[in-house]
Amino acid sequence: MKKAKWLTAVLAAAVMALSGCSGETQSQFEDEVVATIDGTDVMKSEFMVYLYSVTQSLEYAGGEEVWSMDIDGMSADEVAKEQALTTLQSVIATRNYAAENQLELTEEQKEQAELAGENIFDSLTEDEKAKLGTDAKGMGAVYEDSYLYALAFDHLASQFEPVEADAEAYYQENMETLREDYTEYTLASIMMPDEETANEAYERYQAGEDFDALFEEYEMDEAEKESEDKGRRVLTAASMEGYLDDVLSMQVGDVTEPMQSAEGYFIFRVEQIHVPDDGELKIAAAAEYMDEQKNIYAQQKIQEMIDAQEVEIVQEVWDNLEKLHD
Repeated sequence: MKKAKWLTAVLAAAVMALSGCSGETQSQFEDEVVATIDGTDVMKSEFMVYLYSVTQSLEYAGGEEVWSMDIDGMSADEVAKEQALTTLQSVIATRNYAAENQLELTEEQKEQAELAGENIFDSLTEDEKAKLGTDAKGMGAVYEDSYLYALAFDHLASQFEPVEADAEAYYQENMETLREDYTEYTLASIMMPDEETANEAYERYQAGEDFDALFEEYEMDEAEKESEDKGRRVLTAASMEGYLDDVLSMQVGDVTEPMQSAEGYFIFRVEQIHVPDDGELKIAAAAEYMDEQKNIYAQQKIQEMIDAQEVEIVQEVWDNLEKLHD
């Protein structure tokens, strides 16, 4: 959920910056109004950034074949445009809300947004840059709006007033599921560069060697070796689902077989399992209930703002928006 209002001067700068690599394509970009939301013009250069984000998300979820699918009676391209427009509606709604409530970004957040914008812009192909019609500054504005959205969301969420009886009911209804989710596992780990090395360490532990000694010999992350925790971490059962599912059926002292990750190969040893008592569980349940209800409340308020908006689409521009996929 983000923003970006590209002015003519910004677009001209983008054209000049990219002309050396794709001047012919970039010069053909014509910025024009795609839609109007509560009297605010949404320029094509702004809209295309959001369309790019949605396009990437859809393709990640459904693969390249998603673009030949029918989704609820609509083509995936139409779904992408609708989602991009909805995102921009939330952006404008929270942007206005932030202004009305004097919510502003810190200088640090602005700097982080600027850097993120530069990084994502640099990662684009020249063809993507040409189709988007924006520059690194414009991308940074998108990240500024994501920060601003979070600021407005938290401000709205803070207005939620909980009912104690509802929180107690939530606890009683979800007690056993919550107990499972909040069960804590203390895990020791060793990260190694390849499967062969990980298998060797695993077999040596199974043969009776000390896990801590193996950690000192095999751990490839020097920072972990020098840390106080020595590769140990405490994780809840809920946080491990889909990631360390094997651990959930283990007992203290058990070790996983080597597991591959983006960083390398790991083996994990279960050192402690802590099942929360009723007092601990009540505290955790109350916090979870509050977070859940605050989120629902803030989402409802933003949706009310969106529902009250007047949206007008410039159909000719809408129908001729470039596709951001092969």
